[in-house]
Amino acid sequence: MDEKRKLLMSQYKERKVIGAIYRILNQKNGRFYLNKTANLQGSQNSFKSCYTTGTCTHPRLVKEWNEYGQDAFVFEVLETWEKDATQTDDEFRKDLEELLEIWDEKLPKENRY
Repeated sequence: MDEKRKLLMSQYKERKVIGAIYRILNQKNGRFYLNKTANLQGSQNSFKSCYTTGTCTHPRLVKEWNEYGQDAFVFEVLETWEKDATQTDDEFRKDLEELLEIWDEKLPKENRY
């Protein structure tokens, strides 16, 4: 059992860490929530959970989620960013913050939550 645990820990440490810039888009009115994540899979899973249960956990989206229903919303990955093996977690988060600023300038502000 101890060897299995060591193997699992080793695999965990060697996994690829993928961050992203994403938006949750209301397809009915074009409004969207723009954000970054250091854990793309986790953010996608969170959205899928909201979608499956029909309940929204994003405070900015709740009103329209209830008004339009979950089918109006989609999770869109705008850009991914892989953590470099030499990067610290803080450096990775800073890179994602800079990437978010770039996307923030690209997308229309009037359609944001």
